[in-house]
Amino acid sequence: MSARTCTMGCARSSSGWACWPSCFADASRGRASRGARSWIGSSSTSRAATSHARALARGLSPLALEDEYGLLLALGELVDQTEQVFGLSCVFRCDELVEVQDASVANHLYHLAREAVVNAAKHAQGSTIHVELREEAGLLTLTIDDDGRGLPTHGPVPRGMGLRVLEERARQLRARLVFDRSPLGGLRVRCAVPWQRDEGESFWLYAPLLGAPVLLHQGVRYTVGRTREADLRFPSSRVSRRHAEFRWEDGRWTLVDLGSTNGTAVNGEPLVGPRTLSSGDRLSFGGCEAVLRAGAAREDPAQLKEATQRLMPKAR
Repeated sequence: MSARTCTMGCARSSSGWACWPSCFADASRGRASRGARSWIGSSSTSRAATSHARALARGLSPLALEDEYGLLLALGELVDQTEQVFGLSCVFRCDELVEVQDASVANHLYHLAREAVVNAAKHAQGSTIHVELREEAGLLTLTIDDDGRGLPTHGPVPRGMGLRVLEERARQLRARLVFDRSPLGGLRVRCAVPWQRDEGESFWLYAPLLGAPVLLHQGVRYTVGRTREADLRFPSSRVSRRHAEFRWEDGRWTLVDLGSTNGTAVNGEPLVGPRTLSSGDRLSFGGCEAVLRAGAAREDPAQLKEATQRLMPKAR
């Protein structure tokens, strides 16, 4: 770990629970968020412990994940709650200060971490849990390690309800989820999300059938289809199971039809072969409409959802 590595732990003191990453002091220059201020030095009374337990059970984050450092603070609060509720040693570490501007990504990663941590605390029969968030090589990687029972020596990894929830979260993130043996001796859960820093212009896909706009991350391929296996799901019988694919090539987005039954069109023209896309292009997947728009990376998700309804005709 580098000299600027953040380490979040929870230590009981006369003033209660104190949790704070060491490098935040320099980076924030005293600008602690409201959530952070309420977090530092919170009381460890029985009432607070009960509240933490209920929040942990419901999967609620007490901090605003929309904030650029909200995920870091929420993960720190998660390890704090875990120590209070389960009496385990729980530590959160992160390389540098990882800014997660996409509230949807932050939300899924937080709840994936919560599910993995609670599973470890309740079922692993261990005493230590480590949570780490790292950004490198175009990936945002969340790792949860424990020193519990670990993987079975023989046979496949059991797919209980907890693991299925983790897999569903990873699918929604279009992330790679791996279960492995932890260096601590128990189970390692690692989720790697394709990631790019917000550096100006980003591309969003708007479509009524998608619900909310989707940020397309550079370097990733996105399959359009009607089933849950698709990266971009259009739940319509007019859309094939594997209908089309968005590809990031030579610094531009291109669209390719994958032999769909009802065809793909760009600005009303049937798609034949790869087509380089531009902001404002109107797309059709078997008659299901979408629009590709360039926009500021920090646009408000609520405004983007409103823009979807304004830009697109009603879903039929």
